[in-house]
Amino acid sequence: MNKKNNTNNIFQKAFENHQKGNLQKAKKLYMEVLSKDQNHPDANHNLGVLLIQDNKVDEAIPFFELAFKLDPSNIQYKNNLNNAIELKQENNIKINSYNLDKELVELFNQSKYKEAHIKAKEALENDLNNFIALKIIGLIHFKLKDYENALINLNNALKLNKNDIYILNTIALYIIL
Repeated sequence: MNKKNNTNNIFQKAFENHQKGNLQKAKKLYMEVLSKDQNHPDANHNLGVLLIQDNKVDEAIPFFELAFKLDPSNIQYKNNLNNAIELKQENNIKINSYNLDKELVELFNQSKYKEAHIKAKEALENDLNNFIALKIIGLIHFKLKDYENALINLNNALKLNKNDIYILNTIALYIIL
């Protein structure tokens, strides 16, 4: 059996395992194919797909890039490369948003209301539906006894999360006062 046939047989086994959901076995076999032929477009592409399924977007992109470079006429390679890049950007946005939300809560809990308010406004410039930013701004206004602005922001936050007990309790406290 020549080298190309052997590589294709290994690829076929990798593909079958991939389809059956045996991702670790498939990954091992795709890597074996690539150790014999690093320019195997299907093995590069399918390994990229497998890595996406394993939530390893950053690791997947180089495999998609190489597959597309090796066969630029393959629309599936191009689409999956573009989808992986888009997914990476979305993940980065989510991570940045999470970190900013965490920072907002920490600033608020440390009673650094001015800093928290500035950061929350910045967050809303990027995402008008940032629940944490709306909530923090509302709570800051409430702490400063600016109840009108507190209610506006807390109601906007409540539209995004109708079951937030802290906001509901704060509004109830306002009604009692």
